[in-house]
Amino acid sequence: METTEDQVKHTPGPWTAECVVGNDPHDICGPDRPGKGSPNLLASVAYDFDDPLPHLSLEEANANARLIAAAPDMYQICRELLDWVHGKRPGRCVTDDMTQRLSVALAKAEGR
Repeated sequence: METTEDQVKHTPGPWTAECVVGNDPHDICGPDRPGKGSPNLLASVAYDFDDPLPHLSLEEANANARLIAAAPDMYQICRELLDWVHGKRPGRCVTDDMTQRLSVALAKAEGR
């Protein structure tokens, strides 16, 4: 049976929403990689601050960046909860640790 690590092909977390270019946290960075430079920029949420009718506001771009940055955390806890539902994890109930990690992932996505 494949493990979760075998299934995951994305850059491992944690990811963060940071200010790499400009003054607002709409750049998504992964963990630093020794010898590869820092920060480890994965993506930027684009917005056009010069456009009189922008498609995305700065506030929305920053919120999208937070949601994207929370993706690895949410993926991991969803994977673990699904494994538990299918009986691949021991125990008969969701643990306090799982509940806490789920709350932290949601808070990260929501900017709290």
